[in-house]
Amino acid sequence: MGVKFGLSVPNENLSKISTNIQDSVGNKKNVSQTFLDESRSGYHLIATAYIDLGTDFDLICSIGINRFTESKTELRDSPDTTRIIATLLNSRNIIPIEIGAKYKIVEIGFVSLYTIGNISYNYISTSTDVDYNVGFTSFGYPIQTSQTDRRIGYGIGAGLQLDFKLIKGFLEFKTNGANLIGKSDGESFKNFYTISAGVIL
Repeated sequence: MGVKFGLSVPNENLSKISTNIQDSVGNKKNVSQTFLDESRSGYHLIATAYIDLGTDFDLICSIGINRFTESKTELRDSPDTTRIIATLLNSRNIIPIEIGAKYKIVEIGFVSLYTIGNISYNYISTSTDVDYNVGFTSFGYPIQTSQTDRRIGYGIGAGLQLDFKLIKGFLEFKTNGANLIGKSDGESFKNFYTISAGVIL
């Protein structure tokens, strides 16, 4: 068993959180959204089980959470986009369930270099707090304040492992695709990078 933690860095499509707004019959309503403070970073905590397959291969099974920092969006009236209807505070979590493999490339003494790859089933949850401006408290279109999507993604990366016999430490870099399969119409590709430190017991 092992655990890793560290920095999660989203790409632009993941950091810009658009809020779903619908009219009275449920059709999507196009209202201007101005992105102010985008989510530029976050953190992750991942637990992993390692199964030795021999010949420098390990099967890996993981579950954890990536939590991205809060972003801010202004919702503007249409067609008069100078009028701000509300300020939206958005947060996003990605919970990946992963299965993959780890391969040791080379080992020199107690130091080894490895590569890692996995497929993942991702729960992508978004929550929004709405702060209406004066005069717009009865804005006529429902603003979605929570949303959960399920997407199939991937992860690929490399790391450096230190074997101290009783415990192993490692540093790892991965690029992760959050929604490779299962995107809805018009949904952009979202990926993020993870830089981790961890231990294996």
